[in-house]
Amino acid sequence: MKSIIRSLIITAIGIYLITLLIPGIKVSGGWQSYAWAGVVLTLLNATVKPAANLLLLPINLLTLGVFRWVINVFIFWLVPAFVKEVAISPFAFAGYAAFGFTAPAMNLSIFWTAAAGAFILSIVMGVMEWILD
Repeated sequence: MKSIIRSLIITAIGIYLITLLIPGIKVSGGWQSYAWAGVVLTLLNATVKPAANLLLLPINLLTLGVFRWVINVFIFWLVPAFVKEVAISPFAFAGYAAFGFTAPAMNLSIFWTAAAGAFILSIVMGVMEWILD
């Protein structure tokens, strides 16, 4: 029970950080909306993700595990279907340049916005779980 509550809190904090970093992902409402989004994402990760990983195992083996990222994007994309306060929308990335690295300006569709959100969420959750363990 303690690990489930910890996972819910980490997920809710991760979603909050994503809304700060990616303008295409918005959560209207207060902390209750973040909590519900955390609950839904935790439940989807506990139920849908293992089933999808099992069903798509051959594709995952052929891609050497890269397809798991697509499953994470799909699960993150499902959250607005269950929590009406969460919205994923396309946005214009202004570009970034620092230390010789340049990311060009581009328009991101809903899929790529969800992909960026899922990527950042997995990093944030991994770091937070590493710190708490």
